[in-house]
Amino acid sequence: MAGGASEEPAVHQVTDFPAMQAVSFQSSDPALQDLVFLNSITVDAMPSDAGGSSMADFAPAVFRRVEAELQNLGMSKHDIVDVKTTICDMRDLIKFNELYDSWMSGVEVLPAQTACQLHDESSTPPSARLALSVTATKAQKEKLPRVRAGGGKPDAMFPAEDAAYEAQPMHFPWSPVVHAGDVTWLAGSLDISAGSAAEAQTEAILRVIGANLAEDGLSRESLVHMEILAPTSLAPDEFDTVQRLCAEYLGSGKVKVSTIRPAKTCAGCKVEISCVASRTPL
Repeated sequence: MAGGASEEPAVHQVTDFPAMQAVSFQSSDPALQDLVFLNSITVDAMPSDAGGSSMADFAPAVFRRVEAELQNLGMSKHDIVDVKTTICDMRDLIKFNELYDSWMSGVEVLPAQTACQLHDESSTPPSARLALSVTATKAQKEKLPRVRAGGGKPDAMFPAEDAAYEAQPMHFPWSPVVHAGDVTWLAGSLDISAGSAAEAQTEAILRVIGANLAEDGLSRESLVHMEILAPTSLAPDEFDTVQRLCAEYLGSGKVKVSTIRPAKTCAGCKVEISCVASRTPL
C-alpha cells in the first residue's frame, strides 16, 4: 500500500520460519509513524528430552522473544494491535489460547488475532510449536464496546475429541476490533454455526465484518486489506465461491486481497477472514 510518507513500512523479518506474516503498510497518520511489523517470531526447536516440545514450554519462550524484539524498538506487549498466529499442530490451540491469555495479563485492549496451522505436521520439526507475527504501535488503542482485556477466564467449554474425556476450557484472547490512530484491525472471523457450506460461512462472516466495522463508525468502503484463509482441503468450486462472494462484497473499491491456504483452520472452518480499515487513504 502506498503511504503518505516516503519511507517504506518498518518490516522486520525476525526468522525465516514459515509463518503467517503481518499485514504491512505505511500510514499518513502522524500517530502511526512508529508502526512496526515483526514477522515469524519463534525460538529454536527445543529437544524433546528437555521437556520443551510441549506448547506449555514452547509458547512462553516465544512470548519472551516477542517482548525482547519489541523492547529493542522501545515498545512492549501493550503496544501490539494485531497478531498472526501460526500453530504447528492445531491440537495445541486450546493450550496456546490459555497461555497467551495469561501472558497478556495487564493489557487493557487485547490485539486482534488470526490463527491457523499453515503446514502439515510432517513438514515442521517435531518439537516446533508456534510462530507469531505482530503489528505494534505506541498510538493509543481505543476502548471500543467489545474490546477484551488480557488475563481473562475461559469463554466457553470445548468438547474433547474423545467423548470419554471432559470438555476443556477455551479462552478467546483477542479483541474483535482494534482501533489505533486512523486504522482499525479486525480479528479473523469464522462461523461454523452457519453450516458446512463455504458459501453460507462466507456470507455469515461478511455480515460480521460489516457489524464490526459499524461498531467503529466505519463501512466496507473504509477497507484497505482483506485476508482470506481457506484450507487446502477446500474443493475448487467452493474456493471459487468464497472468492466471488468477497469480491462482490468489496465492489470496485481498491482493496488489497490476499489469500492463504493453510493445512488446517480453527474449528475446521472452511473460511476465515480478517481485515484492515482506514479512515484516510493508505
